[in-house]
Amino acid sequence: ITTGATGTMPVAVAGLARQGSVRSATHAARSTATHLVDTLALDDRSQPLGAHLLALNEGKPDVIIIAGGHEHGPTTAGRRLADLIGLYARHTTNKPLVIFAGNSDAAEQVRERLGEAASVEVTDNLLPEPNRPRLEPTRAYLRRVYRERYTTQLPGAERLTSLSGQRLGNTI
Repeated sequence: ITTGATGTMPVAVAGLARQGSVRSATHAARSTATHLVDTLALDDRSQPLGAHLLALNEGKPDVIIIAGGHEHGPTTAGRRLADLIGLYARHTTNKPLVIFAGNSDAAEQVRERLGEAASVEVTDNLLPEPNRPRLEPTRAYLRRVYRERYTTQLPGAERLTSLSGQRLGNTI
């Protein structure tokens, strides 16, 4: 059973390079029932970081995807992105879920830097090697979060699930 009655989940993307990790994270997010409220790339100086923090505050994302860094490369970008997202998360009442889909060597550092500011889930790196995106683990996690947070909240969803024997999906 599918439904389009639940709307879309607000998501933000933060990554190292606009044409690399940010592009991959954006593709992963847009292939699920989401709408992007902001994209932040460390290599893009066209907007000050304060503008991104304001966009996050306005868009109130339920999920923020942090992506960046090839596997076993430098971890500086992941830590810096975690610091920026942590700054937002510590000053909002809408605590986002952070999906870290970057260099796995930085995952624990990202968790530590975000601390209690946001819940962090780690998925496989979206761009483990240059020009070799791996979108499905992040897509699957976004679909799961959407199902848990949105689809199950629909009036009658539990009854439909029990009648059909299948969980609800969405048409978006």
